[in-house]
Amino acid sequence: MAERCDDIVSRCRLRLAEFAVAVLGLDPYDWQINTYEDINDYRRTAVVAANGSGKTVSLVGPVVLWWLYCFPRGRVVLTSGSWRQLKTQLWPAIRAYQSHPAFRGWKWNQMEILTPEGGFTSIFSTNDEQKAEGYHATAATPVLYIVDEAKGVQDGIFEAADRCTVTRYLYLSSPGSAMGKHYRCFHDEAKNWRRTRVTSYMCPHIRPEKRAEDLETYGESHPLYRSMHLAEWTEGEDMLVITPEQLRHAIDHPPAFRPGGQWAALDFAAGRDENSIAVREGNLVSLDQAFRQSSTVQARRRMANRLKELGIKAHNAWGDSDGLGLPIVQQMAEPVESGGDGYRIKEFRGGLPGEDPEHYLNTISEAWILGARDIVNGKIRIDELDPVTFRQMTTRQMEWDQKGRLRVMSKEDMRGKGLHSPDRADVIFMAIWAGRSSRGIWTEETDVYTPPDTEGWYYDSWAEGPVSCEI
Repeated sequence: MAERCDDIVSRCRLRLAEFAVAVLGLDPYDWQINTYEDINDYRRTAVVAANGSGKTVSLVGPVVLWWLYCFPRGRVVLTSGSWRQLKTQLWPAIRAYQSHPAFRGWKWNQMEILTPEGGFTSIFSTNDEQKAEGYHATAATPVLYIVDEAKGVQDGIFEAADRCTVTRYLYLSSPGSAMGKHYRCFHDEAKNWRRTRVTSYMCPHIRPEKRAEDLETYGESHPLYRSMHLAEWTEGEDMLVITPEQLRHAIDHPPAFRPGGQWAALDFAAGRDENSIAVREGNLVSLDQAFRQSSTVQARRRMANRLKELGIKAHNAWGDSDGLGLPIVQQMAEPVESGGDGYRIKEFRGGLPGEDPEHYLNTISEAWILGARDIVNGKIRIDELDPVTFRQMTTRQMEWDQKGRLRVMSKEDMRGKGLHSPDRADVIFMAIWAGRSSRGIWTEETDVYTPPDTEGWYYDSWAEGPVSCEI
């Protein structure tokens, strides 16, 4: 456990908790008071907190003001894994106290505070490691070093901070992947840090209804729920989109078949891997076929003819249109007399943002992760799979980006790890997504397929049927 410090900060005439209440007029939660005390008495404090816990405003803001108030010649070094958060959340929260009489004489610049005695804040972007070093504390000029949203900060910044002579360190973040400095503060470097884990249960302002909704939507084992509410990291097998055990259980204990609409998803190999087709009928999703074909023209015609045989309308079919797939989708739409197939399907742009850009990097990540959730929760029926498809569905991992969003591992990274391109798995999750995205057609709450009426729908010039205005 981190040792207490017997220094100028510990002996400060006004402790941080007292300052927050008596000067700033705050009414802190128990965990916030305990963290204030840790910052007072320990050199290194680390906090991992659930989303929406208020750590930035309730901790970082008061700590910055307290430091300069108690140590007028002190320095505050501050950075974050999210520069936007610094500008739009933290700095406005600090500047709200600009007119407070306790800070009379301070100079407030853009992203900077200067005290009359020479104290200051130094706020910098994590893109510039040179600005992260060069700070050295003395008895008269103590240094407070804060890294907010630390999960998105590269190790080089922390190494630069370690080269400084720092009086207090404060590293905060919501949890991300099981790696990096912030993660190590709670694991292999834990003995050097005073640590606090903040769950949503410890924050009265987070509505119990919100927690219950997320629990019902994602399940307690889902990494998003564990991150948002339990302040947990996910590691090892937890970072697989769907584990072999979960998929096997779903296949062995399938939900009842619920008839409904029909959708299809296509992945084009463009002469490299496999061309694949998956079909969704109601809640049943299956791989229809996967094949190799060096001629993209022949592959395209085979896939278009197969969907016509199945009776799937073009407006209910989606083709992977990132990269080399786009011209194939466009050629498929051309009239037969012009060398096309007269079958104008929709473009699935997996690399673009999806319906929930706050939590998922792009559409393909959203399709995989939410599709896996539906399989595990018994909303989607998957019958027996061939070994190749089963393996592809259970070897793709999730990872966190620097903004805390989930994404699936890219195909390039998978190849670098010796994994095959998940073409068959891609179309299965795309087919699940297609049914979910067809608002007004498939209603999972009632398990009923209702053909759209004319109100709110239009006939697109190229579609073979009605297309939702919402899509």
